Amino acid sequence: MRIIYEGKWKNDRPDGSGVRKESNPDLEFYVISKGIFKDHDLLSGHAVMQSLDSLWFEYRDGNTFLAFSVSDREQANELMHSKLAHGHIQHLIYYKREKSKPGYKGFAYASAMEDHGSSISEGVYRMDNYEMMELYTGVNQRFEDEEYYRVENYKNGKFVTAKDMTENGRFAGIVQGKINNNKHVLQPYLGEFSKLLTDIGNESEPTSCSNSSTSVCEAFPIKFE
Repeated sequence: MRIIYEGKWKNDRPDGSGVRKESNPDLEFYVISKGIFKDHDLLSGHAVMQSLDSLWFEYRDGNTFLAFSVSDREQANELMHSKLAHGHIQHLIYYKREKSKPGYKGFAYASAMEDHGSSISEGVYRMDNYEMMELYTGVNQRFEDEEYYRVENYKNGKFVTAKDMTENGRFAGIVQGKINNNKHVLQPYLGEFSKLLTDIGNESEPTSCSNSSTSVCEAFPIKFE
């Protein structure tokens, strides 16, 4: 894995605005992140990850988390250039902090082949001890088997009810309909995602390292401990 960071530093650590690139061409794995960093973590900003079987896009700041995935670069380009009119999204996740409240309001949709792994989650979320979003009040639906999908209700952090619904080949359409109806949340972020997608295969070192003998530029790959 090769890691290059160019941006603001403090005490020999990334601290402030910058760009971080990670790559392993042998595995066709690339990540580019742009925004505000603290050590090796992106605190706020945009990130794009390309792997063998998918492309993931993420945006985060103190109040918003957005993530979505597509199957390949062709789908990503179609989505970006058509301004959401086309392009098949597999996952769509969006959380927005509620004003004067401890929770986030949002949803998480996953559309998988033949329904397996498909799910719908909607409501109010809170962050658990592992900094993962957990449904606090709302509805979670997931594909169970070839005949049923389960609908679970939560209120104030407690499981309330559950019901199995006959699938009848409907669940995939329900999930995809949810994704299509909520594509609009991506609109403010497409411009920056498109720029990062264009740059993601760039393996060259930052221009500031040209003809430089600084310890930072000689130390590729950088290891963050």
